[in-house]
Amino acid sequence: MSQNSLNIKELRQLYPFLYKIWEIYEEFNEYVDRDRDYAFNESVCKLLTKRDLNSDNEKYYDFCMKLARNFKKFCNINRQCKPNSERCYNLNNWLYNLIKSKNLDTEIIKDVFDSSMNKIHGPNYKNICPFYSYDEIYKEPIKIIKLNIFHTNINIIKERLLGNIDLIYCSCQEYVKELVEIYKYMKNSYCSKDKPVENDQTCNELDKFKLSYNQYLYNDVNIRNKIPSLEDNKPVELLGCESDETILDTEQPETSQVSQQHVNIPTSQDDEMNISTSSMSSTVSTAVGTVAGASSILALLYKFTPGRKWIHSGFGGRRERINNLYDAEPSELLFDGQVHGDYGPYNQRYDIGYSPI
Repeated sequence: MSQNSLNIKELRQLYPFLYKIWEIYEEFNEYVDRDRDYAFNESVCKLLTKRDLNSDNEKYYDFCMKLARNFKKFCNINRQCKPNSERCYNLNNWLYNLIKSKNLDTEIIKDVFDSSMNKIHGPNYKNICPFYSYDEIYKEPIKIIKLNIFHTNINIIKERLLGNIDLIYCSCQEYVKELVEIYKYMKNSYCSKDKPVENDQTCNELDKFKLSYNQYLYNDVNIRNKIPSLEDNKPVELLGCESDETILDTEQPETSQVSQQHVNIPTSQDDEMNISTSSMSSTVSTAVGTVAGASSILALLYKFTPGRKWIHSGFGGRRERINNLYDAEPSELLFDGQVHGDYGPYNQRYDIGYSPI
């Protein structure tokens, strides 16, 4: 994965328990349907992108149409718009990631953002959601975005770390380790005592990450030994996640049920077992062993690429969408359909405030 942008498909595969945030990013990039505002937005965007953009007019026009659609979500049916800090932050994250992944011009994007929003929503749009110039605010903004995704989803992460040891648990534990490494790198690079004051915004974000990490995770006696400390480099044992055999051994007799939950296996496939009902009594033990064995193999495939891709290409539905901004990338058979909450409910939320600017 590029260090300068987020590969949402890859992250969705590696960390499916954060499916909510990945769905938000995908929603921002969806094809723009024709609605009552389509013609007006189209005229505005065609006017704004009618310039010499090195033959990239179509990309910027597509961006403008999606931006107008996404910004409308701040308004109700009566066109009354109000701020939503979380949505605004996610929208700007999407914009920044788009700029980096598609090598777009930040100044053009900002101009299209400001001009289109002013024409569509009036001069007060900045009170609802302004444009964030991440490169002017933060050092290595993508890493800051990753840290913020972490601490705004801290309740989901905590729930997983308190749960049973399975593939999702181990994925979550690896995710925590990765983010702690990012924190330590950023802290040492930009926020040690001998670093200049100009890194204030970056250091503020690191402080917020540290506060949420320690308060909600590391200070919990049931989690402390499962995750690394922010203050030292003592290694953490991945208890139960040392190998795939260990993970599979922990799934016990319910292996088929657990595997089905995580890879979305349709129950209709049971009909393909060809188990004869007339001889059920003599073959039931063999059938049970077959189901458990098959599920263990599927769980192992899910852990690795390309097996995980094969599972989801076979069982997940494909979402057919026109997507000019992302057509340049090869299609991957990864989570093309919606994830339907297979990774547990999370109604409780920890309100950890953040301010991107």
